[in-house]
Amino acid sequence: MNDPIYRVEDLPTRLASKIQIDPVSGCWLWTRYCDPKGYGRAHWQGKADRVHRIVYRLLVGLELDHVKDRGCTSRACCNPAHLERVMDAYRRDMEDPVKAAAIREAAAIRQARYRARKKSVGTKP
Repeated sequence: MNDPIYRVEDLPTRLASKIQIDPVSGCWLWTRYCDPKGYGRAHWQGKADRVHRIVYRLLVGLELDHVKDRGCTSRACCNPAHLERVMDAYRRDMEDPVKAAAIREAAAIRQARYRARKKSVGTKP
């Protein structure tokens, strides 16, 4: 299966003009305002958002609720090929028996902690 090819040129000029491509890493680096955590920020269609979400929405056509994995280490990168949606990563991880077992075990631990907290809040000292 071929991976899709994304191009900065396919973005609206207003966004594309603020992105610099790193020839070594392939990162699309946002050259304008970055928040204190290092993520590029911009206004698009009347809403402030992180640039990687705006670019992902425009080029991939899907909402990017949360990023699971980055193919790079730069938070200023907005290359959609470097991002993986949480659900896509979850489905991929569940295909691996070892990762799937670890995910189920972690979920059981979280559930037990939640129940213990809920029970302790409901009791009076």
